[in-house]
Amino acid sequence: MAKNPAILIFVLSAIVAFIPLGDASAQGLTVDTADRTAVQDFYRNYYCASRVEDSGWQGDISAGTAGDTTHAFKASTLDAINFYRAMVGIPAEITFKEEWNEKAQQAALMMSANEQLSHTPPNSWTHYTDEGAEAAGSSNLTLGYTGARAITAYIQDLGSDNYPVGHRRWILCPTTTQMGTGDVDPDSGYAANSLWVFDDERDNSVPDTAVMWPPQGYVPNTIIFNRWSFSYPDADFSNTTVSVRKGDQELDVTVLDEAQGYCDNTLVWTIDDDDEGASNTEVIYTVNISQVGIGAQTRSFSYDVIQFDANPALSEATLSLARSVDDDTGYVVLTSSLSHSGGCPISASDVSYTIMGRQSSSDSWETIREDAQPGYVYYYSTTEAQYKFLLNGTDVESNVVSPGNNGGEQEVSTTPPTTLEEAYEQLTQALNLAKALSRTETSDTTELQELLERIQSVQDELGYSAKTQKNITKALTFVGRYAAATSRSERARNKKKTKKKIKKARRNVL
Repeated sequence: MAKNPAILIFVLSAIVAFIPLGDASAQGLTVDTADRTAVQDFYRNYYCASRVEDSGWQGDISAGTAGDTTHAFKASTLDAINFYRAMVGIPAEITFKEEWNEKAQQAALMMSANEQLSHTPPNSWTHYTDEGAEAAGSSNLTLGYTGARAITAYIQDLGSDNYPVGHRRWILCPTTTQMGTGDVDPDSGYAANSLWVFDDERDNSVPDTAVMWPPQGYVPNTIIFNRWSFSYPDADFSNTTVSVRKGDQELDVTVLDEAQGYCDNTLVWTIDDDDEGASNTEVIYTVNISQVGIGAQTRSFSYDVIQFDANPALSEATLSLARSVDDDTGYVVLTSSLSHSGGCPISASDVSYTIMGRQSSSDSWETIREDAQPGYVYYYSTTEAQYKFLLNGTDVESNVVSPGNNGGEQEVSTTPPTTLEEAYEQLTQALNLAKALSRTETSDTTELQELLERIQSVQDELGYSAKTQKNITKALTFVGRYAAATSRSERARNKKKTKKKIKKARRNVL
């Protein structure tokens, strides 16, 4: 990233035990990190609950249309920025500048289209624009992440070239007041974010402030990352030493090479500790930083980072099970959920979840599935009329549900279509199969793939439109990715794309 001169304002006191974080008034969003409950509520109800995953991006990579994302998605990105700034105690009232949003959108399109990152893209790049190039030179850039997830990726700052944690430092630059964001989130190819961070209207009235990540006080374990950092305006770290203690244990610390110019001068280090970032573990790390040159003074800093698990415990959750019948297929749809006061997920590894079924209240319960997970949708063609679940072996009778008739399975053609009308009907069957498969955890997509391949095999003979051919090919690609997916988010993403492409193919086949 291009470098920018650090800003010097004035100096804090010489030695501190608890580092002052400035006047909380007029800072916008704030949180008291010395208060465990306050941090937990802030993390659950602000960081987690406000996150928007659907960008609503309306652009087109092939056409070079940068498009835009929804207001809610941008607001979620802004929330993430101000969350991290509030955690370190600096002004957390960043706003987005519309001009920078538009240019950052062009930069994100360029990164996605060219499948690489550059702060100085050449004019030979696909979909190159001067506006996009300007934003690329003024922004944090990432491939594979958008919105709030991109902000967390910048704070984590993984990668061997990112040892100075420059992306983190720009987001946590105390004097910054404005940024801009652009996101590209295509059905296929690379998602990309460009976050404009070079602010030409800095607030130079912000007092000199020590900025640490992880910050002092209580910090959720999920946002404690391997690289720790300490920033101070115009600081000289040439003689600085860092030590980190966990209780009475002195930990091994590796101080990384300095690279200055990303907002304020910064020292970065890693620690060797198995508890770092671990769940269900409250750990106090005492950080001592000595021999920091600030002006004519030599300063020392000491602070505690208290790692804790801010995610909801299973005992805090309200459990529910819903049952319905899918009109297209006649399958039983079982949806289980864990809800709680915050918006953060409960780890599925904490849950042993069993679905039980029976035909009537006079019959015995039988096990349908032993390894169900909250958040998944299960799709059955069974004859049970009542369902309930066991959570960690506990019978939850209040969740017995008994609606309606189960219906039956749909029929699937086993030969290629011979007319466009039959192709339409078979694409309808494919859509119903996609719905059924997407509501289970199975990765067996053989029946759907073979059906789509049979439909595709006669595309020249039946004269499908170019759009239909393209969408059938893409549907096969996404259903293959669904089958190979290793995470819930991958399955959900490719489920949505598979159904979308089948719908488009069906719409254009006649």
